[in-house]
Amino acid sequence: MKKLLIAGWIVFALDLAILLLMVRALATAEFSDDDRDYAVSVTWTFGLWVCAFNAALLVGWWRDSRTVLWIALVGGGLPLLWAWTLAVQAITDAATAPQ
Repeated sequence: MKKLLIAGWIVFALDLAILLLMVRALATAEFSDDDRDYAVSVTWTFGLWVCAFNAALLVGWWRDSRTVLWIALVGGGLPLLWAWTLAVQAITDAATAPQ
């Protein structure tokens, strides 16, 4: 149970780091109006997902429920998978772009 809880908090910390990077990009990057609206929408959605994951993690911790902790861990891992695929796509696009 303790290892599952530690894994959940590590995933939460990684999700929070990605969210903070997204907020920083919103604050510093030059976007067109449409792109900025989309970026704000994605950032809000990601932030709400992280909040829901944190709430599930806290409930699982408070109630000592392995099932809820597993749900929270899988739910928290989905944004990490999404961020990973975006990073790989950006690297692939940069590598295959004509020079």
